[in-house]
Amino acid sequence: MSGERLFFALIPEPSLAERLHEQACTLKKYRDERIVKSDMVHMTLRYIGPVTLDIQDCVVKYVDMLNLPSFNVSIDKTGYWKIPKVTWCAPEKTTNNLKVLVEELEVICQRCGIKAVKRPFKPHVTLLKNTKSLHEAPYQVLHDWSVREFVLLASTSIDGGVEYRKIKSWSLG
Repeated sequence: MSGERLFFALIPEPSLAERLHEQACTLKKYRDERIVKSDMVHMTLRYIGPVTLDIQDCVVKYVDMLNLPSFNVSIDKTGYWKIPKVTWCAPEKTTNNLKVLVEELEVICQRCGIKAVKRPFKPHVTLLKNTKSLHEAPYQVLHDWSVREFVLLASTSIDGGVEYRKIKSWSLG
């Protein structure tokens, strides 16, 4: 196993990533809060963790067989989790197509020997890290996200944060 941690994610198109980054900038209150950079904005679908190349190949093989439709997500609420101290934005309602994608990825992960996720899927995009409290948006923010693909990313710890590397992407029809 390498030091990389794998996960499936949705990555917004650059214009939406920039708008989400700008929203994070408007929400920041404290100096030690960290704004998620626009090139790091994503929605995690399924965390996998560090795995062997054989398990990674197994996951990719089965995901290659998926044929799922594209869909839209409305990002229309913000929130805060005390642990892990993040401010996020998310859809008020999770679309059925997003749920199906996450369920299919879960089945594939388990088929390849990865332990099942025990907690329910909570779609969100992290905007701020190391936050101390809920940051109310100064106005109602609505982002329409046209989801046309998902990716498998590798996350590696580096000085001052993490670095993502795209392993593979899959189109949604």
